[in-house]
This record gives sequence, structure tokens and C-alpha cells, in this order.
Amino acid sequence: MPDVETIPKLKSHWFLFVLRGAVAILFGIAILASPSRGLAALVYLFGIYAIGDGIFAIFLGAPKRFGLIVAGIIGILAGIAAFAMPVLTAVTLVYVVAAWGILLGGAQLFDAIWGGEETGVDWLMLLAGLSAILLGAIILARPGWGLLYVVVASGIYAIASGIWFISMGIRIHGVENRIRDHGRILPA
Repeated sequence: MPDVETIPKLKSHWFLFVLRGAVAILFGIAILASPSRGLAALVYLFGIYAIGDGIFAIFLGAPKRFGLIVAGIIGILAGIAAFAMPVLTAVTLVYVVAAWGILLGGAQLFDAIWGGEETGVDWLMLLAGLSAILLGAIILARPGWGLLYVVVASGIYAIASGIWFISMGIRIHGVENRIRDHGRILPA
């Protein structure tokens, strides 16, 4: 929960969370509407989304939230790169997702086997790790399929994050009503 000093700023800008969420949901729907033809659109929509998201993050982070400001700058630079190098962006995205899957899976396998000394092997995490490694290997072996996977996964992620941002905006909009008793934030 934010401290009392940041609540007025969040309260007065709650609509930016809702707007950010709505843009993310529209982005996700646009991608999922035609995943086989959506790769070029994904690159350009990603560029627009990254720039817009970066601007929102900088605005919401200034002046105290250094992490949000840095995230905003990175988002803007990533969006510019997508416009400047669309083919490279698409190809790079596939290999980044493949590498991420393999590395994530390896970390999950390690943690599943050696991380739970008290409980033994975590079989669900072991299965998740093996699945992530397999998915990363399939994407590396079949980059064309990997492109389609990235398109679909991006659409699903954008919708899910959009729902979260909208719910956060609505929660922030209502938080001022819960501040009572010398500036303490009371639970909802």
C-alpha cells in the first residue's frame, strides 16, 4: 500500500491506470484477432504500446519512483527500436522468448530438486521447468512456430495486465475514502 504522501497524486491520476489498462486490453485483442497475420502489426503495436506505457510510467513515477522512471525510459527506447528495426525486433523477440524459456526452466528445475529441503522435490515446479525448457527448445527448432507463440502469448499477457491495471485504478480511486484517523490507511 502506498504511503500517505503519495495517495493524493495517485488519487488524482487514477484514470491513468484505467487508461493504461484499456490500452493494454485493446492491444491484446488486436493481436489475438489475427495471430497468423499479426506479427507485423505486433511489432508496430508493440512500439506504440511500449512508448505509451513508458510515458505513463515516467509520469506516474516522477519524481520519487526511480524504478518507474527507468522502466519508462526503457519502454520508450524499446518502442523506438521496434519502429527503427521491425524485422530485427520480430526475430529477436522469438529468440529472447526461447532463451527465457530454457533459462527459466533450468532455474525451476534447480529449485524443484534442490530448493525444497524441508518438503522434498517439488513435482509441480519440476514439471513447469521441464515444460519451459521444452517450449524454449521447440521455439528454437521451429522459429516460425515461435513467432506465432510470441504473438498469442503477447496478446494474452496484454489482456491480463490490462485487467490488473484497470482494477488497480479503480482501487486507487476508492482508497481516499478509507483514509481516516490521522492519515492511516485502513483496510478495505
